[in-house]
Amino acid sequence: MNGVADFFGFFEQHSKGVLLFLLTVFFLIWMISWLVKILRPVRKANAYGSSMGSRERLGFVIARFFANIIDDFRHFLALTLVIIFTILIVYSMATAGTFEEKMKALQLVIASIGTLLGSIIGYYFGESAASKSQGQGTADLQRSEEGVPVENEMFRGVE
Repeated sequence: MNGVADFFGFFEQHSKGVLLFLLTVFFLIWMISWLVKILRPVRKANAYGSSMGSRERLGFVIARFFANIIDDFRHFLALTLVIIFTILIVYSMATAGTFEEKMKALQLVIASIGTLLGSIIGYYFGESAASKSQGQGTADLQRSEEGVPVENEMFRGVE
């Protein structure tokens, strides 16, 4: 009986504990349900799910989203760093007491990991821009070999 009193005494002393407990239970039930749906044997299963209707499910869409993001180790590493950055910011904001302490904690997290996160974002935008310009350069090269004048902003007016 004492264990039950201690259990409810915790919730009485910590009002946020009730919400945290309920969210944890809900998340665990949802996670177990999701794993059971994914791992159960299904007849007539195709490559993307048990039926065409399963493609529209939110869980399937989210799972395919993360599978497409993490198709390379670089993407997985970037996603891991973003998650760590987010967790550190939330933790530093939750544990700091005064506004000044929160600002110092936020500055520390952003200074240490924010620059790394910025370089990752720059890498992805740079890679995207390089692949687009490389494709454009190939098309320009093919048109110039065919004798078609190339319309390029850099060489506009030069013949």
